[in-house]
Amino acid sequence: MDKSRKLLVIVLVVIGVLILASDSTGKRVDDAFSPSGDITNIQIENGNVDLKIIEGDTFYVKGENLEENSYTFTQEGDTLIIKTDKNGLDFIHIGLFENPATLTLTIPRDLQFDTVTIKNDSGDFNATTGLHAKQFSIIAGSGDVVLEGIKTEVFDSSVGSGDFEVKDLTANDIDASVGSGDAIFGYVECEKMSMEVGSGELTFKSLEAKDCEFVLGSGDIEGKNLQVVNMTAQTGSGDIELKGELTGVSKFTCGSGDIELNLDGDLEEYSLEIEGSDIEVNGEEYDKKYKSDETMDKQLHLKAGSGDIEVTIR
Repeated sequence: MDKSRKLLVIVLVVIGVLILASDSTGKRVDDAFSPSGDITNIQIENGNVDLKIIEGDTFYVKGENLEENSYTFTQEGDTLIIKTDKNGLDFIHIGLFENPATLTLTIPRDLQFDTVTIKNDSGDFNATTGLHAKQFSIIAGSGDVVLEGIKTEVFDSSVGSGDFEVKDLTANDIDASVGSGDAIFGYVECEKMSMEVGSGELTFKSLEAKDCEFVLGSGDIEGKNLQVVNMTAQTGSGDIELKGELTGVSKFTCGSGDIELNLDGDLEEYSLEIEGSDIEVNGEEYDKKYKSDETMDKQLHLKAGSGDIEVTIR
């Protein structure tokens, strides 16, 4: 069989698969659900449906172009439960033959929940209404997520390969991880933060925190307008770049990656403890092992492997 015939066969097979995919997902329907009584908990398990949360006068769930028998809207006591299934070929079906499936959840204004739990797979998730909860938990897969106005005691998030954005977040406790996706945090205020990044990128536009810990693999972390007490950060092969004010005890460790710190204040306000080569503070290189004679309220502990640490204080 010559190349042209092989190409024709491949094209016909692909077209056949697309046609089967377009017919295999069944009937498309619109549906709606109105919970009754008080709702204090929300549970969402979303597959590939584009889902958004908006503010309104009452609770209301509206689904459009959903695959029949692939979703449930239910209420168990004071808990609203929304589930959609993920079909492996549905992205082809939606992309070429149908409008995308969408879900809109309307919630009352100024309502505080006990728990908000979200598991989002490949669909896009958008909640720019301001969600207030005692505990907020989200697991994000390959879909893009945008959150705004989150206020909670405990914020727990896990980001896979999709893009993840939190425009403003206020919490007591933040525990988050980023895989290969990109995470952007706007204004963040918290007491305690623990952040782990794999090969993705993490960006902070503003961070006010106490007891902050960053653990980085091969990705990148960049933060601006920092006001952090007691920071600990370590990197493998990735790079960390931070700008702002650090007080208390700050510990930075790098493997083969680089760390760059641009800090507010004067060098005389800091005591230094240095271990390793290629560490520079305000343009001056120190011995492989160095410790200031006096311990100040602001302390920098710097440890480097094969990577570089560069600190500028001014």
